[in-house]
Amino acid sequence: MNSLTKQYGTFTVEFSIVAIALSFLLAFTFDVVSKQSVKGKLDRLSHSAVNVIKERTQLYPEQPNIDESNIETVHGILKQSLTRTMGDFSELKFGAIYEQFIGSTGQVESIPKGLNCTQKKNIEGLKHLSPITSFDRKASLYQVTLCYEVTGWTSIFSDNESTIISLTP
Repeated sequence: MNSLTKQYGTFTVEFSIVAIALSFLLAFTFDVVSKQSVKGKLDRLSHSAVNVIKERTQLYPEQPNIDESNIETVHGILKQSLTRTMGDFSELKFGAIYEQFIGSTGQVESIPKGLNCTQKKNIEGLKHLSPITSFDRKASLYQVTLCYEVTGWTSIFSDNESTIISLTP
């Protein structure tokens, strides 16, 4: 009879250790999934922003290059979209870098907005991808890098309180 009581105590101790490990695993998984969700939203928005910037040249052929007012409009659209898709969106945690390579002149322009983003590669290194048009000049290229600061559950184990997710497609 005495050995049965000892076995119940062993089971309780083992279960508590396994439950703690499982809860940490679930918290880490939730953190990774939430960050991947933000990354997916930024990826979709980055491609959409480039398409909007490029397609506006069809509507305004006399103004082929993007300027500050175009960037303000696109940036506002991106913020509104993130406000609708993210429940806890904050403009202070959002940033973007809008870049263009003007094919006719060979100039590169970069316009940062909001949070300071870091890029894996800028448009300067992608100029060779610009095709030659029928007017025998290089086509313009556009790139939008988006970043958002995310606070996760696993930040309690590190010195960083938050992570900045930066995306350059």
